[in-house]
Amino acid sequence: MSEVKETKKIATSALMAALAALLNMLTVVPVIQLLGILLCPVPLTWVGYQYGIKYLLISTAVSTLLVFLFMGPVQAYIFFSLFGIVAIVTGYAVYKKYSPARTIMVGTLLLMFFNIFFYYGVEKTLGLEDTLADFSKSSDAFVQKFADYTMARTPPIQREAFIMWWKSCVRKLLLFPLTLFTFASFAGIYINYFASSLVFMKLGAPLPLIEPVFFWRAPWWLVIPFLLVLSAGSNRFFNHTEFSDAVYFNLNMIFLFTYFFLGFGVANFFFFRFNLPWYMRLFALPFLFRYAWITAFIGLTDCFLNYRDLPSAPAAQKKKLYRKKR
Repeated sequence: MSEVKETKKIATSALMAALAALLNMLTVVPVIQLLGILLCPVPLTWVGYQYGIKYLLISTAVSTLLVFLFMGPVQAYIFFSLFGIVAIVTGYAVYKKYSPARTIMVGTLLLMFFNIFFYYGVEKTLGLEDTLADFSKSSDAFVQKFADYTMARTPPIQREAFIMWWKSCVRKLLLFPLTLFTFASFAGIYINYFASSLVFMKLGAPLPLIEPVFFWRAPWWLVIPFLLVLSAGSNRFFNHTEFSDAVYFNLNMIFLFTYFFLGFGVANFFFFRFNLPWYMRLFALPFLFRYAWITAFIGLTDCFLNYRDLPSAPAAQKKKLYRKKR
């Protein structure tokens, strides 16, 4: 019986590896490119969810080998760095039965470190970092056109100051692209978990559902590294260089966007709690972005105050907020 189960695991893992390689081939087809990107890591995640890290690693290696044979070494590297690592991290987390929030948080951190390793350990060594250079050029062209159209009546000195400020921010983002890696890692883990949960549900093995955005809340200890980063910006702690300023800028961007996102969730929680009409919610959204610092401060203080613990909403409104636990 054990030999039969082992054979079944091997056969299923091989089938999922071939399916992942096939879905990766769809990513170069313009019409169904998005479908391939969304579903490519899902078969490998299924292997990890069902059989553990051993078969997950084997399936990922086989998939990478198949992509290498049929599409070449560059596509094999892209497949492994974009989809293989995402599947490994997500598959291991769901096999260990981590909660969705923990899976996304731990997966984002692990994937971020993998991305940094691939960028500095592989791409820079082999001279493959052209993507960020192209992004910088396209960003400069975009901001120039943006300034020409929207700031035509602005004095030239102010317009040039805005362009220089934008280019300085982009240069800091790309000199140490931690912000880009963090957002890409979060998006990769979140999308793969969401797509996997939908597919696994159809297969009769559902994953725990991700909570709505307005229930997300950061742990209180996340404030400590944020305060350390703020204090490190002082000249008393280090001598400012171009690289250190880029690191400081990226860390601040990550924390501020995180707290803005959490504050945005708190605002949406109260939009639903007080049952505001859709047009009033739509009218309020620009103010959340216009006063982003206040929104971020709400997300920061929510780590301690937990605004959702205020007196409970009526039962009719709770139905819109809470999902039934399976």
